[in-house]
Amino acid sequence: MEEFKSQYKHLLDIPVAWGEMDALGHVNNAVYFRYFESVRLDYFESHKFMQTLTEHGKFPVLADVQCRFRRAVTFPDTLTLGARITDLNAHGFTMEYGVYSQAQQTLASVGTSKVVIVDKDTGRKGLIPESLAKLIAQDVKQG
Repeated sequence: MEEFKSQYKHLLDIPVAWGEMDALGHVNNAVYFRYFESVRLDYFESHKFMQTLTEHGKFPVLADVQCRFRRAVTFPDTLTLGARITDLNAHGFTMEYGVYSQAQQTLASVGTSKVVIVDKDTGRKGLIPESLAKLIAQDVKQG
């Protein structure tokens, strides 16, 4: 767990819900994308990401998301979700995710997403506001 925590600076614990299980008795693979969304939005909230984008007439769009399943997760369990931004450009960034099973004491899955910033007025790719880009760049450097 310590190694996991050192790799992902932004962490969020989520208990596995019984309703997330599929007919085979493990967490349905589609649920992992909700886990990624939860930690991504928690990261955004901690950095006032949405507030800053809204003030600049912009919003984030998920352009791509991928998941690699390493271990089946079952109920009951608590997952520690990790997030970090690994690549930043003028119009968006890449975010990496880790899902750590506390019951199994191991990494259960990893994923990535590409987020693009869109201008609300034009509906086209926009620039990340400078203040937010500086904040993200600092995270990328530390990550």
